[in-house]
This record gives sequence, structure tokens and C-alpha cells, in this order.
Amino acid sequence: MHDWVTFGSLSQVNGLSEGTGDYIAGSYSRALGYWNSGQAPYYWVFNWDGHNTAWAGRVLNYSPIYPSGLVNQIHTDGQIWATANMKIWDDIGRNRCDKVFWSGLDLTNSTSSQNDAANAVYTASSNLGYTYTERLSIYNRYTAAGYTLPAAPLPVEILRFDAKRANAVAVLDWATATENNNDYFSVERSADGVHFETLSQIKGAGNSSVEQHYTYTDRSPLGGVNYYRLRQTDYDGKTSYSPIKSVLFDDKAATLALYPNPVGKELTVVLPVASGVVTVLDADGKVLLRQEVNNQVAKGSTLVSLEGLNPGFYWVQVNVVDLRIFRAFYMPCNAFLAACASLATFGWV
Repeated sequence: MHDWVTFGSLSQVNGLSEGTGDYIAGSYSRALGYWNSGQAPYYWVFNWDGHNTAWAGRVLNYSPIYPSGLVNQIHTDGQIWATANMKIWDDIGRNRCDKVFWSGLDLTNSTSSQNDAANAVYTASSNLGYTYTERLSIYNRYTAAGYTLPAAPLPVEILRFDAKRANAVAVLDWATATENNNDYFSVERSADGVHFETLSQIKGAGNSSVEQHYTYTDRSPLGGVNYYRLRQTDYDGKTSYSPIKSVLFDDKAATLALYPNPVGKELTVVLPVASGVVTVLDADGKVLLRQEVNNQVAKGSTLVSLEGLNPGFYWVQVNVVDLRIFRAFYMPCNAFLAACASLATFGWV
């Protein structure tokens, strides 16, 4: 079955396929309901295989963890993989566990390790729309077994969060895929991307497995760049934050604007004239990238890709056609470093 689901590319790295076979047998055997968790056979791969004076047999409550517990024996090492998955089986049930297990293995190949397979199953749980509780169980069981996974699922899965200018107001719109113990959202605004104030609290859906939609209108935005984020609060007081979004409100005729700050993969440049050149330099003044800006109308905006730059502080130099030079100090950050920030400063050189 492992070979079939991987189109002939099953992996025996770390005894992955042996552990997969043990899981299949354990899932079926346990589903018969002959034993409970207080009986030894509940943790046997096969009730007729070993477990006697000649051989102890393979088990589904194997205590060593990955990777320190590997002994380079596929039948032994496979028990780590089988045990982790049978603990998930106990948490979310046979049908849900079997489904995500096979869907995850479908994402592996002949060189996949146990850790790769754990990440594949965890990814499959998101692709299949598993609930927060189910995904958290998978995450906790795998990490307890020694596997390295990306961040744990958030209690609220935000599908999107947008902030846009609509004439003289800013409209914030967001949607959630799932919510778990979600008490409320706080809409926060900042003038510098560092210091935020709460504008409003919007009640959450509590517990939901269907898409929920929310909106908020800031009718008194600040002049210049407005930075917005959501702070989500659980019933138990725990909080998490959305990415930061920015909206520009500045109608002065000759203004240079660089936003957002902190920035992610793209920097928005608004020039007071139709064209110029944007140059990004490191702290030592070394030129890292340069891009020409040729707006069709004055005050048009241009996106500058910052792909490949590490998080840190950089100088942005903008040369416009009348040979004036603007400089700004900003920090590029990716989505996982959205909480990082620095004050934006603008000045003539």
C-alpha cells in the first residue's frame, strides 16, 4: 500500500515503510475493539506476532524518540513512526487518522525520512481542512516524538486580511477559516509600525469550522502611512497577531513615501514626480539592488521586490529626475518577523 500510494517510490529511510506497515496493522487490529488501553495487546502490532519468551515482538508504545532513538535497524526504528501515529489515532479516531496518514504519505518519495513524512502528514491536515484541535493533536504528537515541524497551528486561522483606502476612510476586511475559543479581535493602528493603539473590538465567532467574515472602517485615518493589524484574543486571554497592513493617506503635492515599515517581500514607492531610480543599500553602503521607476502619472506607486534580502536594516536611496535624492531608513521583514519594526525617518541629502 505504501508503494502504491507513492507510485512505486516508497522509502525505507529510518525504517519509514516498516513503520507504515506497523501502523496499518495496528490501526486494523485496534479497531476490532478486543482490548482497551489498559491491556498489553492494545499496543501490539500483531497479537500473534512474538510477545513470548522467544521474541518480544514489535509494539505501538515504543519509548525511544527521533532521531536519537534510531539504531539503524528498520524494523526497530519503524516503531517510532508507528507509535507516534497510533497516538494520533487515539486522539482523533481511526477514520480521520487513516485519511490524513495516507494523504500525507502521498506527498513523500523514495528519499523521505520519518521527519519528512511527519511534515507531509501535518501539511495534509491543513490541505484537508482538519480542525484546529485535530491539527494541534498531530503537531503535539509528532513534536513529542522528536520530529521537527513548522509552527503550531493558531487558534484562529485567518484566510485573508486586507486594508484599503476608500476615499477618505480605510476599510479593513478579513476572514477566518476556523476559530477555536476566539473571544474577540482588536483592530489596532500605528503611525510608525511600532507603537499601536486599539481602535475597536469586534466579537469573534467563538468556535467555528466554517468561513467567517469581518469588516471595520477607520473613518479618521492619520495623515501619511497608517499601519493596521489584528490582535486576536482567546477566552483564556491568550493573544496572537495578524500580519501588518498599510494604507497611505497623504495628498501633499511633493511627497516621497516608502511603505510598509516593516516591509515584507515588496516595498511600495510613491514618488512626487513621474520617474526615478530606487537603490537599496546595506548598512555599509553597498548597493544590493537598483530599480528604475517610470510612473505614467505623478504620484504613481511602484512595487520593488526585496526577494533574497535577509531581515535587517537597509538604506533606500531614491534619485528623481531633478537630481534631488531622498533617503529612508527601513527594515525588511518576512511574515514570520512581522512583529519586528523600526521608526521610519525621511530627510533630504
